[in-house]
Amino acid sequence: MAAITQAGRELVEFMQISPDTMNRITQPLRNSKSLSLIGNLTWQTCIDEHVTLQEFFESGMKPRPDTLEAFMAISVYGINTNAAGEEKVILQFKFTGEVEASCHFTIEKGVIQSAAGTCDSCDITIETPFELWMDILTGKADGQKTFLEQKYRVEGDLVLMQQLFQRRED
Repeated sequence: MAAITQAGRELVEFMQISPDTMNRITQPLRNSKSLSLIGNLTWQTCIDEHVTLQEFFESGMKPRPDTLEAFMAISVYGINTNAAGEEKVILQFKFTGEVEASCHFTIEKGVIQSAAGTCDSCDITIETPFELWMDILTGKADGQKTFLEQKYRVEGDLVLMQQLFQRRED
């Protein structure tokens, strides 16, 4: 959606759309595997929380990931890629607890890609129990409060991390 907004700006200002913006517009919004995964998580969250699908959407609930794969699938749609600006940003998660695994997200020119495993040179690394981060992701825990309580650690640019997790304006 941010790319579509950018394309509108470019059309008004320059009477054409840049190749970078056009590439972002023409990329698939979702692949069928991640769409299926997110759909299943949405239904499972409804079952776990004893709400209907309508109540889920009306209350602004979010699907709760239960695996690393599910977390990566949901996060590529929830991370505010605009926060990276023109810079390449690598955000890494190191999980403990129910899911002991790592993954990272590379954000560049408004495009985000996820990969399992660690990376050598990350801009931000979040070390957290998996269950805690899923509580933060779904709004059951306050991310700032739990950070101040030292329930998870962040290495790198804290301001950028906050911006990456702010609601997108697209």
